[in-house]
Amino acid sequence: MSHLRVCARFRPDDHGDEDIACVRAIDSECFIVKDEKKEEFEFTFDRVFYQGSEQADVYDFIALPIVKGTSYM
Repeated sequence: MSHLRVCARFRPDDHGDEDIACVRAIDSECFIVKDEKKEEFEFTFDRVFYQGSEQADVYDFIALPIVKGTSYM
């Protein structure tokens, strides 16, 4: 049986457009986005990778189980 996982990765803003949206980390599965109208929206994923996440962490969580042919859960 296949499983679908949804992840998000946040990287540093290259343009310095901090006024567009603000992302606030809650934990490894949730984050809050504040838009230009100052409204807050909370999102939950199977995993959230923030700016400090290493590429190896992303690979180990997302790709490695696929490469090894193991289950996600």
